[in-house]
Amino acid sequence: METIKISEKFKNLIDEKYRNNYIFDTTTQSLDIFYKYFYLGKYDKEEILKELELETEPLAILFLNLIKFQIGEKKEKYNNSKICLEQLKEQEKFFYKIVFNICIYSKLIDILKEIKNVRKDETNFLDNFVFSIYNTIKVFNNHNLIIKVLIFLGKGNKNGIDIINTQRKKVTNIVKIPFYISLLELKKFQILDEDLYQEILVEYIEKIIDFCQNKKENENSLTYLTFLNIGMKKLNDINDSTIRNSLKEKTKSLSEQLVEASKVCNNVIEYIDNEKVNIIKDNYKYISNEKSLEKNIKNLEVLLLEQLNNLSNINKNPSILKSLSKTIYLDKNRVIANKEDENKDIYDVITCMFLHLVILFCENPIFNSCETKKLKYILKNEEMKGFLDEIIENYFCGNYFTCCSAISPTIEKIIRNTYFKLGKSDIELYGKDNSLQKRKNLENLLKDNDIRTIYEEEFINYFSWLFNNDISYYNYRNSVCHGYKNYKEYNKIETTLQLFILILFLKKFYEYFDKIEESKKK
Repeated sequence: METIKISEKFKNLIDEKYRNNYIFDTTTQSLDIFYKYFYLGKYDKEEILKELELETEPLAILFLNLIKFQIGEKKEKYNNSKICLEQLKEQEKFFYKIVFNICIYSKLIDILKEIKNVRKDETNFLDNFVFSIYNTIKVFNNHNLIIKVLIFLGKGNKNGIDIINTQRKKVTNIVKIPFYISLLELKKFQILDEDLYQEILVEYIEKIIDFCQNKKENENSLTYLTFLNIGMKKLNDINDSTIRNSLKEKTKSLSEQLVEASKVCNNVIEYIDNEKVNIIKDNYKYISNEKSLEKNIKNLEVLLLEQLNNLSNINKNPSILKSLSKTIYLDKNRVIANKEDENKDIYDVITCMFLHLVILFCENPIFNSCETKKLKYILKNEEMKGFLDEIIENYFCGNYFTCCSAISPTIEKIIRNTYFKLGKSDIELYGKDNSLQKRKNLENLLKDNDIRTIYEEEFINYFSWLFNNDISYYNYRNSVCHGYKNYKEYNKIETTLQLFILILFLKKFYEYFDKIEESKKK
């Protein structure tokens, strides 16, 4: 790809993987004006108008006018849309050379949709423009963004039909099957006519059946069973009774087989706690389809904490739990160490069940760099924001080792900040006359009663187990993750789990101290 010169205003708007393809011109005025609007939803109208007068770069002028259009009054919309369209046509070819972050494309499509509503006479140009954007964004394989493009193009658009047919072919395994659910929901927006809806619906059920029939022995039956059950709920929407009845028979038979295959797993989970079966099944569906990252994280947190807070109930039959752990997660790519620890079986099971959901969480397109940076408990942490941004960028660029090495000290910093916010000192005195001092280590910090109350007792214990660096100590990081034969899989799994724990620490930090601030205001 050719090197392109562009205003430094766009640096944070361009996807991290492609930034090296650009030379950023630092002569412009307000460098964070686009970042604040597109990522944070913040703007100062006077600042936008002033910047528009000073700006000389055509693409930057276009973006400022797009913002001006969206934030402008209704009576200004038509004239502002005319300016935007003129500049879009002038900058069209250059625009396609830029690979923006998926969040930017999402926001741009929203603005262009509004322009399309104002200027019906420019529908063809705008449809072709957004389709050309699709040809750039399809490299991200972000289903939410693809659905947004389809909604923009509307019913009967030839390019939209081509996108639908292309994306259907890309659904090649059970984890990608939720895209069909998003496609079928387009009927609500009147994007699909009845014939196409029926065609996609039947194909959706047939693919689930095919994936279930070809499930590998080491793959989790519960995953397939969950997606099969979701599909079965739509069987009655099939108009052709012959096809409907045939698929009902096939899905019923497969459901019985999958239930039998996961019988050991289900029985033991029910033995631990009958409600946990429903929680896990609900989470599979929820995490695959949920459109809000914060809600998704909350749902995962509920599952993890429910497990951790019921350790006494879980630890009824360690031998069964050990076999359950293998049933749930172990596969041909992993070996497991034999180190012993009193909580080994319990934490094994919790982490194994939890990791299934974390993997689905990763597959959901809403879990991306942009949305993660926009989490309120990351945006609020001004002190560590740059550090957190680096962790997130490294994760989504696949630099797992770099990301992983930064997570532990970041969590330690959060815990030390908690100490300071509580008015405590992390310095301990020693020596004969207490004249010497040193900072308390993390292990001692975690013993503090207030810390264990804020972050919850069992969560702290689990964190200590998970992050322990002693190679003689059995934990998931040292003995299970390190047992992965596939280097990339190990790195991604370890880092994803640790990143999620970091997010939970931030979440708990602000939930606690925000309540204190609110009570002071009252």
